[in-house]
Amino acid sequence: MNARAVQTSPSHNRGRTLVVLCLITGLAALLRLAYLSDFPPSLSHDEVAIGYNAYSVLKTGRDEYGTPVPLMFRSFDDYKLPGMVYATVPTVALLGLNPWGVRLPSAVFGILAVMVFAGLTAEVLRGTQFERLKVYGVPIWTWGTMFFAVSVWHINFSRQSFESNGAVFFLMLGIYALLLSRRQLEFLFTAAVSFAAAIYFYYSVRLVIPPVLLAYVIIYRRDLAKSVRTVIAAAILGLLLLSPLLPRIFSAEGFSRISMVSVVNDDSYIGRLRKYSEIAAAKPDLLNRVRYNRRVALAFTIAENYAKNLSPKHVFLTGTGSGGLMYLYELPLLLLGIATLLRLTSPVKWIIAVWAFSAFLPGALSQNQPNALRTLAASPVLSVFSALGFIVLTAYPGNTHRIVRRIMLIGFTGLVVSAAITFFGGYLNYMTLGSLAFGDGYRQMVGFASVHSAEYENIIITGRYWRPYIFTLFWTGYDPASYQNTGSVDGFGKFRFVKSGWDAHSDPLADSRIPVNSLAPPGINLYILSPGEYSAHKSELTLIRSIHGVYAPEVFIAAAEKVPVRQIPKSVQSDLPR
Repeated sequence: MNARAVQTSPSHNRGRTLVVLCLITGLAALLRLAYLSDFPPSLSHDEVAIGYNAYSVLKTGRDEYGTPVPLMFRSFDDYKLPGMVYATVPTVALLGLNPWGVRLPSAVFGILAVMVFAGLTAEVLRGTQFERLKVYGVPIWTWGTMFFAVSVWHINFSRQSFESNGAVFFLMLGIYALLLSRRQLEFLFTAAVSFAAAIYFYYSVRLVIPPVLLAYVIIYRRDLAKSVRTVIAAAILGLLLLSPLLPRIFSAEGFSRISMVSVVNDDSYIGRLRKYSEIAAAKPDLLNRVRYNRRVALAFTIAENYAKNLSPKHVFLTGTGSGGLMYLYELPLLLLGIATLLRLTSPVKWIIAVWAFSAFLPGALSQNQPNALRTLAASPVLSVFSALGFIVLTAYPGNTHRIVRRIMLIGFTGLVVSAAITFFGGYLNYMTLGSLAFGDGYRQMVGFASVHSAEYENIIITGRYWRPYIFTLFWTGYDPASYQNTGSVDGFGKFRFVKSGWDAHSDPLADSRIPVNSLAPPGINLYILSPGEYSAHKSELTLIRSIHGVYAPEVFIAAAEKVPVRQIPKSVQSDLPR
């Protein structure tokens, strides 16, 4: 392909390249930091769990259960990996127990990932016909970084505290270091540290890193054989860094999270297995036993889940709730980029191809698919494909300098406008409409209960939506040492929590046959219920007020046991309905 038509200078203009990179990184930072505490409008249950455990470690050196310096956080019995909790400790120390303190580490990882993406793309193009291609004196890979900077998939998870976002940053850094090691083998040590760090953050990268490393070793085996000591030393470094975590990974607790989300619990697999069993039982011949058994059912379910995560509807229309994981106009660029990658002569293409394939394996092997969180490791590599497609269009033979400028102007204007529309339009609208799913209303509920706690002996809080104890711990800033000594998920101080929903698989507060006061200690009690629960016990209670979230209306109902108004504390009498 003819790249000379778009080369504006025979020398590399470092200053101009730096300016463009800074502008792109600045846009990435804006999209990941703007209104960070307001959108999503509330911290989710996982975010407050990460934040409070970071606060607990900061204050006591222990998690909420009193475990000293844990390498797995029990949390909701899902045993979170420690990376994001420990990364959150400094920001909670500096900014406090609030949305900025909890979300900033993830946003920073997202911004740094864009910077790594720039170098990674440059390495993919190294040794190809596109390596020296420039537009306005700036290498073409610099412009390609824009695709990841405005990736709605990556922005979505950078604006919330997700362990997977930290894992993706270190995964990218590790792969970038592998590519750099082609020229300077000592970068293998950087790769070892980065891959080990990624495994400390999130489970899914365990299915991505080994295939990528295997591809690297196979492709560069001859070069690696010349420096066996360096290779072995880097491998030992990685294993040493992982050695504290490995016993926990292979413990019962480590496997508990895997078993919770395993594909064997997928409704599709269970339904398919039941159907196959019926067919095999109806006609138990050899052919049916071979065709209709649990292994075949599992294989079909895994393939089906893998395909769900690659479906155009998921990727381009619905993956982030408000829209797709990628912009619709990226589809032709994505396809062109994949074709371009496979045509490159550089062996690096196989590392990128293996990365792209293995990034969707966590989705294939788990339930409830498609799942944008578990496959987040695919977001940068798909943006690499979009960037390659854009580069090919820019370098198409016959393009004049003026046409290339127009392509750049129209393309980049489209990217920025699409990012702005998605972020400030559809994304924010989705945050407001789906605010209850993000825990909207809990901060307001805990604030109301705390203000009036002196007037009541007990405050009974529903578990209708999420686990209320962790929200109450977080939004009250409850002393971690006191909680570790005297509290539990069932209650602390004046707060008592009724198990329901995913904890007990039932909601006793919603059963009108069960007297509400039988679910609470005797005394003057304040009840915080869902609207449905309040309706079930309306005859037993005196309504005090409805509690609204920022966007979600009437999330909770505050009520007291039915007594004369004069017996209700004066501080809340003003809230009674007239």
